[in-house]
Amino acid sequence: MSQDQARLWLHGLEPDAKPVYVHARAEGIEHRVHTAQYHSGKDQEHVRPEFYERIVNLIRDADGVLLVGHGNGKARATDNFDQYLTRKHYELSNKIWGSFTMEIESKSDRAILAAARDWIAVNRPFVSI
Repeated sequence: MSQDQARLWLHGLEPDAKPVYVHARAEGIEHRVHTAQYHSGKDQEHVRPEFYERIVNLIRDADGVLLVGHGNGKARATDNFDQYLTRKHYELSNKIWGSFTMEIESKSDRAILAAARDWIAVNRPFVSI
């Protein structure tokens, strides 16, 4: 997951499984640059309710959700989405198994799936994949 795109594997994690892509829409996003001197600007680019709601509708029936993203800090997409679920869809936030970071922009779908399977094997060994 990034700030503007999510890849969702809704039907298993087999090596040839294909993701569903969800893209954020650019309109209506407010963004002003923060500077060290002025901390009153707004930066809401990392909060995209319409984008998150489209993801919510697709994962509502999932048994569990593993979040994979890149980066760190307040703009980390996986953390922002997890916080959004906790605030707006608490029942779904309980389905989050965990998250990990990897450079997803340069990785293929197969590489992301392999990393997810490895994470699940270590952290959720009772889950069949």
